[in-house]
Amino acid sequence: MIGGPKLPAVRREFASIVLLGALALAGCGSSSSNSAAFVTQLDSLCIQGNAAVRHAHSIPAAADTFAGYLDKVRALTPPDRLKTPFSQFTSLLGQRLALLRQNKLVAAKRLHQPISVLATQMGAAACAK
Repeated sequence: MIGGPKLPAVRREFASIVLLGALALAGCGSSSSNSAAFVTQLDSLCIQGNAAVRHAHSIPAAADTFAGYLDKVRALTPPDRLKTPFSQFTSLLGQRLALLRQNKLVAAKRLHQPISVLATQMGAAACAK
């Protein structure tokens, strides 16, 4: 197939990638209200990212969508208490994107568990699915 395999065969996998990729969005400071706002925005971005990936028609298009969300995530400053898991999270997401761009779907999927653990540590339960 031109442009790689069709997305429906891997839609769930890419949806979860974007869902997890959205985890690190928003927030700054270290108060509990800032942390709550951070988590709310993460969960919201997960939902938006999921929808965007589902509309992609190919693996390369899904990866491009994921990259756009990852750029947004990397631009954020997390609350102080979330800086370490956030850094680890964005690093793993970058690795996952690189694997997707190489069409190494199995290897990319293996990163789901550690990414999910970090999402849970940040309190973004909806994004850790």
